[in-house]
Amino acid sequence: MSDLTNLAKLIEAKSRGKTLQFEPDEFRRQLGFDMKAMQESGFDPSTVELHEKFYSRLESYAKHPLIGYYLTNLTPTQSYKTSGVWIATLQQIRDCSFGEGSPESDLFAHGYISIAGDGSGNSISFHFPSGRVVFAHHEQISNILAGKVHLLSEDIATFMHELIQDKLTELLESLS
Repeated sequence: MSDLTNLAKLIEAKSRGKTLQFEPDEFRRQLGFDMKAMQESGFDPSTVELHEKFYSRLESYAKHPLIGYYLTNLTPTQSYKTSGVWIATLQQIRDCSFGEGSPESDLFAHGYISIAGDGSGNSISFHFPSGRVVFAHHEQISNILAGKVHLLSEDIATFMHELIQDKLTELLESLS
């Protein structure tokens, strides 16, 4: 298994921007939801609970050594295209994963965190705790939840190296 530590420069060159650099306990600050302020402002308790559930799940996913490292050290500050897919910023990951009713949020609740998409509703997700990388076709979410995934890689680091170097364009186009 390779590691992710040498990917920052490649990502920064590809995205023409910096990667995020923060400690895992700073997710809430990075993403802008303050539970205490929400409660004090009179937000509906169910809304506050939904946010808390989201953050708890995200923070647990970040405990995976590679997923956590990617989210806190390699997530771009600007979305960029590589291998035919758009790599999401942390805010885009939050926006597609948070709540209910989207394919990404349905998958997020089951251990998948979408980090890239092809623009037509299909996404690439890391799976916690296995560390696998899967392709999620937006019309096949029930299959994915049933364990019928299109496995892209058993190893996040190897996959990311190939993705950033545009070695997966044909494969990803064939899955769309």
